[in-house]
Amino acid sequence: MSRDKPKEFSLGNTNTEQLNDELLDAFEASLGDLADGEEGGRQISLKRHVLTVKTDQGSQQFSITFDALLIGHEAGITSLSWRPTTSNPQADQRPTLLSTSTDSSVILWSPSNVITSSQDGSTSIWINRQRFGDIGGQRLGGFIGGLWSKKGTEAMAWGWSGGWRRWRCDDEKMPGSEGIDNWSEIGAVGGHSGPIKDLDWSPKGEYLISVGLDQTTRMHGAIQTADANGALTYVWHELSRPQVHGYDIVGVRFLDALKFVSIADEKVARVFEAPRVFVDLAKGLGVLDSTISSEERPLGASVPPLGLSNKAVREGDLFLLIHGHYFNKLMYLS
Repeated sequence: MSRDKPKEFSLGNTNTEQLNDELLDAFEASLGDLADGEEGGRQISLKRHVLTVKTDQGSQQFSITFDALLIGHEAGITSLSWRPTTSNPQADQRPTLLSTSTDSSVILWSPSNVITSSQDGSTSIWINRQRFGDIGGQRLGGFIGGLWSKKGTEAMAWGWSGGWRRWRCDDEKMPGSEGIDNWSEIGAVGGHSGPIKDLDWSPKGEYLISVGLDQTTRMHGAIQTADANGALTYVWHELSRPQVHGYDIVGVRFLDALKFVSIADEKVARVFEAPRVFVDLAKGLGVLDSTISSEERPLGASVPPLGLSNKAVREGDLFLLIHGHYFNKLMYLS
């Protein structure tokens, strides 16, 4: 620690909207000033920084010191998010920080009390409370962002490909208890990997369709499931990806519950009709009316190599489809 007098910064009549930026700019500028015994270069500064901020309501003084060094990620950190405060008096009010990284991990950090010989008898150190995600390093670029949901009982993160992942604390009444929290991964809605240009609801609201600049058309629907307490709830999922195109898709409209038309950066409009695979899937998930028949529909659809349109697959084509190595390209809509 430096014995020099703490350096003060005055930010003048700072606008409230610019308070955070001005405060951070002044703190960053102070890091370039070396105290006695400190060397230059990339290192942690241990001196105390006192910043004075003047606003229309008066002036405030902030003292910033080094508190903790959090080590746990194996690659670059992409986002930080504080856990929202809760009005539940039984819940633990200690701060919790969520961090995401390109190493495909999400970490929850919070302070833990440690018994010491000081006057107050204890101090706190920041530890890794929970770690989510994948083990084994960078997978598809890892996570690029994360946030909290439902008053801090759920944590969510998203990756480069547009997909979301979500984790829920099983004890919703006391998500920050002193014991180890029991978190489990639950379903999260899928997403585009580029800007969305248009979307439309099916005529009766069974599902939602969206198109975007990632050159895909995606179908989303709410599936009924049971939570940890056995209560029925609806969770949104990506039901299908009926169109993977070679152009940016800019518009889509339903013609009926099982037929839609889409347009892209080309001179034609393409109409898609649901095959038997999608109808049976939607009926089994409880998204589509169970009285709708699928017997007269094609089995599925596939995208030919270098093709832009899906081709219907009939019963007799299934053997050729599998042995022609196009089975993984079986689409839900044709």
